[in-house]
Amino acid sequence: MGGLDIDSIKYRKYLWNKEYSTRKALPSSNTFHPSSSLRRFIEKYPRIKKDKALDIGAGNGRNAFYLIQNGFKYVKAIDLSPVAIDLAKQEAKRLGLADRIDFIANDAALEIGKDVNSYSLIIDMTTLHSMTKSSRRETVKHIKRLIAPNGYYLIFTLLANSPAVVDLKAKMPGPEENSYRFKFEEDTITEKAFTKGELEKLFSPLKLIEYEEYQTVTRAYKGEFPRIYITCLFQNKP
Repeated sequence: MGGLDIDSIKYRKYLWNKEYSTRKALPSSNTFHPSSSLRRFIEKYPRIKKDKALDIGAGNGRNAFYLIQNGFKYVKAIDLSPVAIDLAKQEAKRLGLADRIDFIANDAALEIGKDVNSYSLIIDMTTLHSMTKSSRRETVKHIKRLIAPNGYYLIFTLLANSPAVVDLKAKMPGPEENSYRFKFEEDTITEKAFTKGELEKLFSPLKLIEYEEYQTVTRAYKGEFPRIYITCLFQNKP
C-alpha cells in the first residue's frame, strides 16, 4: 500500500484487513476450526482452571469459540484487524456466545497494556511472528504481568531453522534476527521466526514446561512451504 512504512502498525493492519476481507491466503482465515495446538492442550489439561482466557491475535474468533465451548467462563479476544473482529462477532452471535466473549480490534500491546485482569490461560496461535518489534516487546511484557499464579501461556509459532525460513532469510532478510520479507501480489510481508532459547529468554521468568516441534507443509500465499512450527507451553510458577 503506497505511502505506508512496511514496518508500521498501520501497514500490518492494512495487510490483515486485506487477508480477512478479500485475500484469504492463509489457512487461519479460511476456517472456524480451532488450532490443533490448542485442542491438544485442552485435551491434556482438562482440569485447568477455566476462568478467564486471553486470545492474542484472535482473527475470526475460532479459538475463542473453542475455549468457551470447552468450559471457559470468559474470553477477551484481540486482533489488529477490524475486519476479522467483525467476522468474529457475527459468528459469536450465530453460535450464541456473544455475551461471554469480548472481541476488540486493536494492537494487542496497546489493549493489554491497560488490562487489569488476571488470566488462567493466555494463547497466541501464530501472532507473535507477525508483530512489529516494538509491539512484540510490549505485548510480551504485559503477558507476563497478566498471567495468574500457576496460569499458562500457550504459543504456536515458527522455528528459526525451518527450511522455508532459512530460504526466505537468504532471499530477503528482514530487520531483525531470524526475520525475513517476501513479496505477495503488490504487498511486502514481514515475519520473524524464533529459536527455543530465544523464546525461553523472552518469556522469563515464566517456566517452559512443554516444547514440541511440528514439521509440515503449509499451503499459503498460493504456494507450499516446508515449515517447522513450535508449540511452547509456559507456566507462571510462584
